[in-house]
Amino acid sequence: MSNYWIFPVFLPNTGCPHRCTFCDQHAVTGEDTFLPEIRDLDVLFEKVRFGGKRRDDSSLTRQIAFYGGNFSGLPREVQQRYLDWAEEKVTSGMVHSLRFSTRPDALNEEELAFLDSYPVKTIEIGVQSLNDRVLNGVQRGHTAQDCEGAVSRVVAHGWEAGVQLMPGLPGETRESFLNGVERISCWDIRFVRLYPAVVLGGTRLAEDYERGVYTPLTLEEAVTWCAAACEILEPKGIEVIRLGLPASRRLREAVVAGPYHPAFGFLVQSYRFHRHIDEKVGACAPVKGEAVEIYIAPRSLPLLMGDRRQAWERLHARWPGKVITYHLDPTFTGGQIKVVTSPLS
Repeated sequence: MSNYWIFPVFLPNTGCPHRCTFCDQHAVTGEDTFLPEIRDLDVLFEKVRFGGKRRDDSSLTRQIAFYGGNFSGLPREVQQRYLDWAEEKVTSGMVHSLRFSTRPDALNEEELAFLDSYPVKTIEIGVQSLNDRVLNGVQRGHTAQDCEGAVSRVVAHGWEAGVQLMPGLPGETRESFLNGVERISCWDIRFVRLYPAVVLGGTRLAEDYERGVYTPLTLEEAVTWCAAACEILEPKGIEVIRLGLPASRRLREAVVAGPYHPAFGFLVQSYRFHRHIDEKVGACAPVKGEAVEIYIAPRSLPLLMGDRRQAWERLHARWPGKVITYHLDPTFTGGQIKVVTSPLS
């Protein structure tokens, strides 16, 4: 999403018909206001819009986004108030289009017909899981088929669609999660957000955790599940635009248990980077006592080291008896890796 400039308007828990067992949008978004006043949005928009260095970058797609709730589930007059305000920003040329997040069961044809008159481009749909047993257990109030139908209707109206998934919900296994990802990879969507389930204080999920009836994923499990999902989605041209919940002090304080990490996306990318290194080392048919030299682009050094150098240390542990060194090659681009093995002298 590096070519996007997004002005987010957070509407935590608004428009939702009920509260899912895992949900506390106030902790996730860091916002308390349910429905911000238009005059306050105008002040903030002017401050942000004209305060950033990227405001004159013609390569950016500029959008106003309504996040944190079930936007299309809001009363029609409330939607209209915010959409009219945002549409004026499009008409004036300050932004190009609008986007919002919502539930799949709030995207019927009547609602989509209403939205047709506004410059909407992107709709993010909270799918969370494609396992009906999981969806029922967390009280989502919709089925997997509802999710697929919502995506189809959004695309049929000419908008781009994205989905949000929550690996590690109660009852979800690695197999069922990845089966769902495989199914989603066949949909006509542009992007996916992966938010591993964490236990937030004050939620029904926190009660289940305290009673011992729910065990969240470990951080390592969440990393490997999400890495596997990326490997399924990216070859289909579906971008994973977010890995893990956004870092904030309020969210960190609200997390009771689960795979929360302020740099979760980095952990996933480092894990995937090391998977490629292992493949290359293994392809060299190494034997005990060999020297292993790893050549990478300078920008890939953080991925090689990992969080607090833990990935680098695990690399040595995976290949005991090897003398492993790395070299930064400025001619390498992206995630390019070269591995050379030789006998120890």
